[in-house]
Amino acid sequence: GESLKECALREVAEELGVVASLGDFAGMMTYRVGDRDKYVLFWQMEYVGDTGADPDDGEVAEVLRLTPQDALAALSYQRDRRLLETVLGASPG
Repeated sequence: GESLKECALREVAEELGVVASLGDFAGMMTYRVGDRDKYVLFWQMEYVGDTGADPDDGEVAEVLRLTPQDALAALSYQRDRRLLETVLGASPG
């Protein structure tokens, strides 16, 4: 019963242990997981604080706070780099 925006904020809180404020829609990608397609929607978010809970180690191997350029260098998949490059190109400053 939650909206996509509410879901995005809940997922960030549950998986990363982070409270965020939601910004602009950043994009969507689809990829195959087993025999099904997985649809992932992305929003720009701003860090507000920690929830006090540990990140979900079943979903997240490590939490890093990186500059945008360091994040681009750290991403493993070209599709992820393209999404971040698009967002950074649209961001002011």
